[in-house]
Amino acid sequence: MKTIKNLTADEIRKSILQLAIQGKLVKQDPNDEPASELVKRIYEEKQRLIKEGKIKKDKNESYIYKGDDNCYYEKIGKEVRNINDELPFAIPDSWTWVRHNSIFEIFGGSQPPKSKFSKIPKDGYIRLYQIRDYGPNPDPIYIQIKDAHKITKKGDILLARYGASVGKVFWADNGAYNVAMAKVEKLYESNFIDFNYMYAFYKSPLYQLLVKNNSRSAQAGFNKNDLSELLLPIPPFEEQKRIVKKIQGFEPLIQQYEKREKLLSNLETSFEEKLKASILQYAIEGKLVKQDPNDEPASVLLERIKAEKEKLISEGKVKRDKNDSAIWQSDDKNYYLNIPKTWSVIPLKNICSLITCGYASTPQYENNGIPFISAKNVKPYRFIFKNFNYISKELFNKIHKNYVPEYGDILLTRVGAGIGEACIIDIKQEFGIYVSLTLIKLIAKETNEYLLLILQSPYGKTLSKSNTYGTDASQGNLNVDKVRKFIIPLPPLSEQTRIVNKVKSLFELFSS
Repeated sequence: MKTIKNLTADEIRKSILQLAIQGKLVKQDPNDEPASELVKRIYEEKQRLIKEGKIKKDKNESYIYKGDDNCYYEKIGKEVRNINDELPFAIPDSWTWVRHNSIFEIFGGSQPPKSKFSKIPKDGYIRLYQIRDYGPNPDPIYIQIKDAHKITKKGDILLARYGASVGKVFWADNGAYNVAMAKVEKLYESNFIDFNYMYAFYKSPLYQLLVKNNSRSAQAGFNKNDLSELLLPIPPFEEQKRIVKKIQGFEPLIQQYEKREKLLSNLETSFEEKLKASILQYAIEGKLVKQDPNDEPASVLLERIKAEKEKLISEGKVKRDKNDSAIWQSDDKNYYLNIPKTWSVIPLKNICSLITCGYASTPQYENNGIPFISAKNVKPYRFIFKNFNYISKELFNKIHKNYVPEYGDILLTRVGAGIGEACIIDIKQEFGIYVSLTLIKLIAKETNEYLLLILQSPYGKTLSKSNTYGTDASQGNLNVDKVRKFIIPLPPLSEQTRIVNKVKSLFELFSS
């Protein structure tokens, strides 16, 4: 069980609301009039309003009462049945249960056409409230009063009915409300139930679970009938007021807790990011794991890569670079990175068979065919092979006539706000790439995990940032030729393995 130290502010708030509707938040007062008497008066008033034609008669009206055997029974028409097994929890003796729709009704809003919207208030116009208007970024819209078919006054309760917002509860302002919300209306006139208590009920897990689990809620929204089975615990009126006062007393404390919680979360996130960056920087400087004098030096690895590259050139699989750079050795201490003697420093292109960007034109997309991915499919260390478009096989063959992205290759984002994010292709499936990505094909594929660490390290991020053109971060462009010239610190192959394993083990600590 979680202690108060382990609970989030939202969990504390929910716990308090759950205690409130179970009768466990405040003490019961034996002098309070029982809720059963309160409910009787509500039903009497309903009958009067029906006779006056102010509300419609419900043919299947529910009436819940406690029998002499201390069990709850529900009467609908002439049928009476024991409902004890349906009750979600026990309540105090002075409380009672009602079906939500027996004393409350909800009315969905209306949605005038956008052609009738006005961005500025005018005579004869009224504010049309939408869900966003009860959030931090309201966008006021006004419609003519004659088009406002569903109206709220300040103090009404509105319930969000659709999608991600379903379950949200708002205190209404004076105005109209749109179809995404429903207004709560009481089926009586007197002040029998404190609306502040009802607001707490709608925020409580009992109501929230019902509407969020409703299969219709996400698209079609919920309506009055979906709440017909909802059981509502009613306290004595005086206890309702004590409950509300107690909840309101807790709220400032919870808000203070919430501020500290957010501050701590931001600090933890910031600390984790900085620590990960430090680990990566240490890794590519040879400071994360010990050097082993028995390791074959990186220079030997580079000679093998060079020989393999010459073989690929002679076979016509790779073109010779007219401006090929020499391999730099780490004996010279004047490098940007101070690295161990067994390491080497080289331009990235020296260990690659190909560094290129994807298709530069927006292709003709198809309903199916070959997946076509872009920068949005690449996140740090993660290749997200979903939410892509398709191109024809014919276009794929044209785009990737001379090369194809393959398992083990590296993808590097080169445009947009996420420039410099990299991942390893971890699937064996055909796909095309857009110009927003750089494809890096290593000659020695076993070095790919280490190279990924370089690209995601502070040093690698600096390389990407310093070689990006464009003043607007969202419109920047990482030049592919500059990527080819990235200077890479390369350790012995055995040390690369130790570094990658050490980084993985340390990063796992953050997710445990």
